[in-house]
Amino acid sequence: MLDSTAARLRPLSERALEFPSDIHFPVRLAGIPDVDALRRKISDAQKNVLTAPGRNAKHGNRMRSIRILFNLPPRYGTMSADAVAQTLASDDPALATADPAALNRRVTRLKSRGPVPRPEGNQAPAARELATVTRYARSPAVAAYVIQRAAGLCELCGRTSFTTDSGEVFLEVHHVLQLSKGGPDTPSNTVALCPTCHRELHYGSRRARLIASLFERIPELVPAAEPKPT
Repeated sequence: MLDSTAARLRPLSERALEFPSDIHFPVRLAGIPDVDALRRKISDAQKNVLTAPGRNAKHGNRMRSIRILFNLPPRYGTMSADAVAQTLASDDPALATADPAALNRRVTRLKSRGPVPRPEGNQAPAARELATVTRYARSPAVAAYVIQRAAGLCELCGRTSFTTDSGEVFLEVHHVLQLSKGGPDTPSNTVALCPTCHRELHYGSRRARLIASLFERIPELVPAAEPKPT
């Protein structure tokens, strides 16, 4: 149904979208071969709903707000709206994710498209509680950009790492101020490291000195302050 500010003042019967005869409800999304074609039909279905008197139907507005009702299988019945949105947009490689495997897949897809422009990132990544583990939704664009910036060399020791099956040098993305301590998921707080340097920054006795050297080596890094407890 149409859900613009003006439409909410009208009866529900007048807000229903006008779909072509080949759309039958409920629409089973799993059986749609071309989801983009369905998206266009949904956009077209709103153009003549609650149009101004005398308005030419060919000039209908396809960009107004609409409301869509989703019926979820029982096993997904407890998903939040945010989780549903992430599931529906799971093919978007730029979508932040708390799943490390999904993050790696999306980083690979972003890099395969060509040079990654510097993203803004997220100053306050959303936390996701997975069983007893809390993970933060990280931007694939930030990870892809930082790995691209490293150009195959660890940004701490300057050496190369091993090569993966895909022919790429393996580097791990590390947040200088950890996300769990309030660090932002941005290029200015993120580095690409070989596995040895990455582990040392987490567990080594020299990590404070090594972090200081990172700021000397990488002009783009900006020290992030831990947020004060509230």
